[in-house]
Amino acid sequence: YNQGLHIGAIFIIFGASVLGTGIPLLGKYFPIIRQPYLFVVGKHIGTGVLLALALIHLLTPAFDQLGNPCLPKTFSENYVFAPLFALIAALVMHLIETVATLYFTSKGY
Repeated sequence: YNQGLHIGAIFIIFGASVLGTGIPLLGKYFPIIRQPYLFVVGKHIGTGVLLALALIHLLTPAFDQLGNPCLPKTFSENYVFAPLFALIAALVMHLIETVATLYFTSKGY
């Protein structure tokens, strides 16, 4: 445990958050920042970071819990269900994002 690194991480996250929320606000005054591809790239980078973070922190415990002897033998012997559930969750999230994007685009937002 290194307290200095943890305190530094708080300020790094704060700075990244200010930068991430400030760029769209500055786009109102500076046309070069208003390019739509910048927002698309930023959105996909953020999505990738969230998915990677979720997989790193949640997939290993999912393997452990789905291999629990209290569960039916199907979960522990025949198939590995943790990656299947992670894949289904990622596909459902993508479907929700696609439907929401189509809906709000059609409404002119």
